Amino acid sequence: MNKKNILTAAVSLSLVACLSIGATLAYFTDKSDTMTNVFTTGKVDMTLIDETE
Repeated sequence: MNKKNILTAAVSLSLVACLSIGATLAYFTDKSDTMTNVFTTGKVDMTLIDETE
């Protein structure tokens, strides 16, 4: 390999390493507030009127 290929490989590898470390740190330091949902039940009154005779 000539020097240009070695330099290109080294720069590419260091760029990938920096991006991987940055993404990992961003993932582990991310914070989000959790919201609590409240469900309430209601009362339903139904009547059935049968009009067949």
